[in-house]
Amino acid sequence: MVKSWVVYSIIRVALFFGVFAILMVANTPFWLAAIIAAVFNLCFSYLFLRGRRDELVTDLQARRAAGIDAKSDEAIEDAPEPRS
Repeated sequence: MVKSWVVYSIIRVALFFGVFAILMVANTPFWLAAIIAAVFNLCFSYLFLRGRRDELVTDLQARRAAGIDAKSDEAIEDAPEPRS
């Protein structure tokens, strides 16, 4: 099964580049096309991808509760250095 963050990320990236490509074909300046595509992507994902975003959050919470995540930066920094 594909992780929820992979699906969510692919949808967001595809949406951005789809809008960006349409704007570039319409002869919009590069910088303006990028800004418009980013804003459209943000608005679209906020309004229509709530279910995917909730799956992503649930998956991340489950991973954190299971202790799958690596040690925190603080724990790594505070750990004694190995002696040689």
